[in-house]
Formats: sequence, C-alpha cells, structure tokens
Amino acid sequence: MILAAAPLALVAGLALASLAASLATLFFASRVAHSSRDSAAALRQEYEAALQSLRLELEGCAREVQVIRAETPPAPTPSEFRSGMNLNKRSQALRMHRRGESLEQIAGTLSMPRQEVDLLLKVHRMVIRNL
Repeated sequence: MILAAAPLALVAGLALASLAASLATLFFASRVAHSSRDSAAALRQEYEAALQSLRLELEGCAREVQVIRAETPPAPTPSEFRSGMNLNKRSQALRMHRRGESLEQIAGTLSMPRQEVDLLLKVHRMVIRNL
C-alpha cells in the first residue's frame, strides 16, 4: 500500500510544485504589468506637460504675429506706386552729379532710392557713349 501511494504522492507533489511555479509566474507577471502601467502613466504625464508647454509657447508666438501684423502697414497696391523719377528730378540729379556730389547725397536730396539714382547715371553714361 505504501508502494502504491508513492507514485500518487509523487504526482501530487509535482502538481503542487507546478501550481506553486504557476502562482509565482502570475505574481511576477502581475508586478511587471503594474510597473509597466505606472511607467506609462508617468510618461503620459511628462508628455502632457511638454505638450502644454508647447501650446503656451505657440499661443505666445501667435500673439506676437498678431501684434506685428497690426503694427505693419499693408503693402501698397500696384496702383499706389508712382515713379519717383520725373524730368525735373532727372535733370537735378545729373546736375548734382556733374557738380561732384555723391550718389547718397543726390538720393537724399531728391528723396529717391540710391539704386534709382545709380541706374539713372548708368543710363546717362550709356546714352552719352552712343552719341
């Protein structure tokens, strides 16, 4: 009878050992799951805080753009452009150049862009050479 109970006791011992191993594995898996959930929650909070910070910064930039747009006058339409050069200014610019005044002085006196005065003098030189 003891011999017949030995295999049964061995099977019962193996079953209990398997049950203990299974419970230990479930306990470990449960701890890993809780740890992962806590880590995910912490990361989510970090990301939400960073996202909130970026939103605030974006709102600040949007306000700055609105202020700049409000302060900047609208670009003139093409119909508002008018030539800064008329015959009177042209003759004055050539006269001032002959007197030896610099491009900056001519442009400042006649309220014209320096590039426009420079272009006028270049065109005038080309016309004189072709005569």
